[in-house]
Amino acid sequence: MSFRWLPYHCTDRLPANYHDSTLPRPASRRTIKRPAYYAVRVADAGAMGHEVLVDRALLVALVLAIGITLLSARLNSDLANVHQSLRQANADLAGLLATAQSMETLLESARASAVQPVPPAAAALQTDDQIESAGSEQPQLSRQELEEIVSGAAEQYGLPFSWLAAQVAVESSWDPTKISPTSDYGLAQIHLSAHSITREQALDPKFAADWMASVMADYFRRYGTFREALRRYQCGEEGARYFDCGAGYAQKVLSLIPD
Repeated sequence: MSFRWLPYHCTDRLPANYHDSTLPRPASRRTIKRPAYYAVRVADAGAMGHEVLVDRALLVALVLAIGITLLSARLNSDLANVHQSLRQANADLAGLLATAQSMETLLESARASAVQPVPPAAAALQTDDQIESAGSEQPQLSRQELEEIVSGAAEQYGLPFSWLAAQVAVESSWDPTKISPTSDYGLAQIHLSAHSITREQALDPKFAADWMASVMADYFRRYGTFREALRRYQCGEEGARYFDCGAGYAQKVLSLIPD
């Protein structure tokens, strides 16, 4: 079947020579008006076929009807697939709900058959701070015993006892169990995280006195004066480089050293 446009707008009759190939054609396709009819060639078996006229509006309606039919068939197929997917999802959800109900039943059974726990002992109810404090308790030492410990450390590292005694008085007031709000511990008020020292070590008077004496002896040897050593003990070597850090602390300690 073939379609052929007519160069004339025919509404009631067809020109006798419409099939003549010698008819003049427009110079440009843009000047061609839409024909009112289309010539349709219908091939016959064993013949050249014949042509019939088909109204343009009827042909457009026929094409639209075919397109709508195909589109409807496609939509029906898609809707059927969606419906099948929803049914499968509902089945899966029902299975999950059944599994959840089974698990809940098992949990209820386990709770019903569980043995009530025995209340913990009173000692187990202590807080972490209480346990840590109890483990780090040191025997109570007198002031004289503490001075003997500090004196031994000063002698070991070649420092005057009066220097370390004044520093201990400023740091902890001779209280080996002192813990400051800034987490400094013991007789020498050691900051644990800055020196990788444990709480138990910092609260041990012997360890604290030896540590303070060794640090101060090293600073005194490298910086030449006890004042500079005190500044670095207070602020660290980096901090003592800026804004005269530790000067007030050093002056306070030096004021306690007898002339």
